[in-house]
Amino acid sequence: MMIARAAPAAATATAAGYRDPLDVEMAYEVRLPEGAALQVATVDGDVHVSDLTGKATITTVDGDVIVSGRAPESISTVDGEIDVTMDEMPKAGMHYRTVDGAITVRVPSGVGLDVSGSSVDGTFSSDFPLTTSGKWGPRQFRGTLGDGGPALRLSTVDGAIRLQKR
Repeated sequence: MMIARAAPAAATATAAGYRDPLDVEMAYEVRLPEGAALQVATVDGDVHVSDLTGKATITTVDGDVIVSGRAPESISTVDGEIDVTMDEMPKAGMHYRTVDGAITVRVPSGVGLDVSGSSVDGTFSSDFPLTTSGKWGPRQFRGTLGDGGPALRLSTVDGAIRLQKR
């Protein structure tokens, strides 16, 4: 069973007519059947996802994305950080991008990935030795983790990119 949580502002209610408006914030927990695809989009709210068993696409505006378990195929955020702790990866590859925020991806030892990324104003760090090819520098990188495998594309406009051991 997969659990997805959107918080804090999945829904907002405002009471008017008082001196100070009363804002009410809500959080939702959604459980999907095994293998079900997940598509989440939020504005002004974080998304927490765990125990994915199907394909997933996550999009936020002004919200962080935190994932544990199976890695989603696509994460995109404007003004938010991306934090993924992988147990397994999709075979089709992954693409994670943020306009203003860091990307941290934790992978188990022994995993093979073809990694590429770019950052307009950020840095790249890796706990793994990467075999590099092409252009290397603070703005673009490309490399192979282990024997290679699914593509992992990471991009930020303003934020660090970190590839860490789990």
